[in-house]
Amino acid sequence: VNKKINALLFEGNRLQEQGLFDDAILCYNKALEVGGENVEVMNEKATTYLKMGDLDQAISLYKQIISIEENFPRAYQGLGTAYAQLGDIPLAKRNCMKVLELEPHNVQVHYDVGALYLEEGSFEIAKSYFESGIKINQKFIKNYLGLAKYHEQQGSEKNALNVYREAIKHNPNQTFLYLTAGDFCLKHDLFSAAEAIFEKAISINEGHLHLYNRMGIALRKQKKYDKAIENYQKALKINSKEPNLYFNLSKAHYLKGDEHSAVSELLRGFKLCPDLDNWLKFEEDTCFSKLIAKHPDKFKKPLM
Repeated sequence: VNKKINALLFEGNRLQEQGLFDDAILCYNKALEVGGENVEVMNEKATTYLKMGDLDQAISLYKQIISIEENFPRAYQGLGTAYAQLGDIPLAKRNCMKVLELEPHNVQVHYDVGALYLEEGSFEIAKSYFESGIKINQKFIKNYLGLAKYHEQQGSEKNALNVYREAIKHNPNQTFLYLTAGDFCLKHDLFSAAEAIFEKAISINEGHLHLYNRMGIALRKQKKYDKAIENYQKALKINSKEPNLYFNLSKAHYLKGDEHSAVSELLRGFKLCPDLDNWLKFEEDTCFSKLIAKHPDKFKKPLM
């Protein structure tokens, strides 16, 4: 019986991960028919409802699990997520706190609680949960992201950047983290810091198109046009079919004063992506609108 339940649970989880939610629930139902009220199976079924957006079914099933096994942390965690999605912050926090009572080292829930307090404006309490999560596990990135967001909302970009740097120190091979930190710097006009972050990331992952593209933006914002162009060209060697790279390359050439190359690269970008939305976006851009107006013979606006 246990072997059959485990096989159905495994298959249900496989289907759930593929987004085949109805088929997954059928598997879980078969497992429950075989083994009765198995809380592990019931929890996966509830989680599937949660992923489907059927919050009422999910909440009802999580509560049923708790009535069977009072100290089942995954059910409280699921309830916390469901209530958060409903916008019921007090109930979401209450269930997350129950998880931490049962699993005080659950760093995901430290983040969840911090995010809930941040959402309701209890900033210092949010900060304490992010910091406690980091103290427990320096490899879990979400708590760094939460703490950086706290500092950003407090208007302290310097402290937020320090948090990102600390996260990178403890997770040096996470490209996603470099991109997030670098984008934060670009957002707040910290262009030299962005350059340093992307440079470090590229030294670790030389085949990542988006790192070269972001590096190009950071360099262009510092008027380092030749280096920006070099990075956009490296990105195009990885993927020559990405129109945004040509658009960025065109802007770097234009700002450098090379209109001929700017026109050439812009035409290549439009050839790959000629739709009206792009045209309207470029008409609003000072550099491109000037370029298009100056060379009307080369650019034809797409029809509505």
